This record gives sequence, structure tokens and C-alpha cells, in this order.
Amino acid sequence: GIIYKSKLIIFGGRYLNNTTLADVDIYNIDNNSWATAQLNTSFFLKLRRNHVACLVGQQMFIHGGVDEYGEYLDDSYLLNLLGNYRWYKASTIAYGQLPKLGYHSCCLVCPMDIQKNPKFSLYRFPEITITSINRINTQIREKGIYIFGGKRSDLKDPSNKLWLLKIGKKPLEWRKLITFGKPPCPRYLCSMNYFEKGNFIVVHGGKTKINEEKFALNDTYLFELFRYEWIKVDYGEKESIVKPRCSHCSVICSNKLLIFGGINDETFNGSNFFIINLDINKAKDCLLNNKNKYSMSDKFISLKLGNNSNIDESSLGEEIKVKDFNSNQIGRAHV
Repeated sequence: GIIYKSKLIIFGGRYLNNTTLADVDIYNIDNNSWATAQLNTSFFLKLRRNHVACLVGQQMFIHGGVDEYGEYLDDSYLLNLLGNYRWYKASTIAYGQLPKLGYHSCCLVCPMDIQKNPKFSLYRFPEITITSINRINTQIREKGIYIFGGKRSDLKDPSNKLWLLKIGKKPLEWRKLITFGKPPCPRYLCSMNYFEKGNFIVVHGGKTKINEEKFALNDTYLFELFRYEWIKVDYGEKESIVKPRCSHCSVICSNKLLIFGGINDETFNGSNFFIINLDINKAKDCLLNNKNKYSMSDKFISLKLGNNSNIDESSLGEEIKVKDFNSNQIGRAHV
């Protein structure tokens, strides 16, 4: 799913009775209500789950996934969000054979100055003046949608390859990237976020080989977007605090990675939030000194759902209570 204005938009997934879906459900954050979009589409879009989705301008982009027969997909579509909710097949070409993927992760890498422009779309970059902050801090080699990991239909083990869908003109170009440094181990069901302040992609957690008893991961990697280099975050003595998890959600807020939910080696993780402070200067120092990992000195914050809506920044490293939330739940999984 994606956030568009004040709406959470969810496509596909699977009910707990194993029925695979292709509908679009919309949660209105302002009035706490659900609705099903009336799609204006002239072709049949395959039912799917375990695909990826991200917001690009006024459109939702989706790729791949697994259909109702367990077959992996490699197609890409756009959903117009400006009122008519119409699907369009994305115009793409691939340099190198793009695999059929499911359970993978993606994020849009593009400066917020461009993302917020109403003329921005998958096929067009608007003419804008880049702010001085972005001119100094943002050196992106290629803007586009980055896809990492996942499971392939032709391989037993998951992937740790990084793909780029280069955007800005038709046709969109798929490229398999050559990266430097030691990459994350092969995984799927991990989280992936664009960290604009640091000019990194942040990959956290996920699941490794299915036949291993301990399959959930608790590691964090940064991918620098100019040098295309991987850096591993070294938790040091704090590693025991970071719970293994897969199928979780995460978001970048300021210089913090906020993580919620997921599944560990034994059961579901509780309704606690977990925050990892990201040290931009340390990460850049690692790049300058050719190190492939950096140590975390900042404290971790564990956020527990409670009755108090206030967050006291002075209590870093302690369990912090935030306001309970109540919402109507929609019965689907593997979105």
C-alpha cells in the first residue's frame, strides 16, 4: 500500500482463506473510514499478492508479485489516483533479463523538491530549481524506483540483487546494478526506505533461507546512492536490543528509521515501535575511509503503545508510550 494525501491506498493481497485479490481499498485517515475504489479499467489486471508498490507523483506503481496459482510475475502497472482510478500498463524495456519476482522490496529515489511538484510523473521530470540543501547533500547517480531482494521462480534461494527502474521518459528502463562493498545476504520480506538527508537507501531485516531454523534477520544496511556502495550498520553491544523481523513496515522520519510489527523466529512481534537513529556523518566517514560498516553510538528508542500521547525526547533509550490507535481492520495479508 501507499499513502496519497490523506489516504492509505491498498492494492491486492490475500485474504486469510487464501483468496488472492486485485481490488483497490482506500482508508481515509481524516474520517477513519474504508471504501473500495470503482476502477475504470478496460483490461484485466492479474490477481496478486507479495508485490511491491510505491507512489510516483499522482500514480501508484506496482510490480511483480505472485498470482492466485502461485506463479511469479514480472509486469508493471500504474494506477491513476486523480479521481478515475484507472490502471495503465507501464511502458518498460530491460537491459538484462528482468526476473519474475515476489516478496521483494522497493522505494522511489528522487529529491522531495521533485516528488512534491504536481507535474512530476513516472515519465516526466518537471523543470524546478533545486534547493541549496539538495544541491549539497543529494548526489543521486540515477533517479528511479530501486528494487531489492525477493524470491524468484527460477531459484531456490532468495535474491540480494539490486534493480533500478530508470524513470523520466518513455520507455522506462530496467537495469541490474553493479554495486560495491559487501551487500546484504540474500533475503525477502525486508523493508526498504529512501533516506534523502543522507543520500542512502536503508534496508532492514527480512527473511533468509526457508529451511533454516533461524530465518528472521535484524541487520541494517545503507546503500549510498552516488558511489553505489553498501555499508553495514554495526550495533555493537546493542545488537541484542534489535529484534529479528520480516514482513514489517518502516519509514524514515528526520534521521530516524521507525520500524513497526513483523514476524520473528517464533511469533508476531508486538505492537511496539522501534527506532534506530541514523548517523549521517559516521556513514559518510566510512565511505571516505573505505570501511564497509560503522558502529552505532546513538541510543535506540522503543515505543510502546499506551494511553499517553506525549513523547519526551529526554527519555531516549527508554520505553516510551504513545497514544493508542483504534481503526477498522481490513482482513487481508501479503499485500
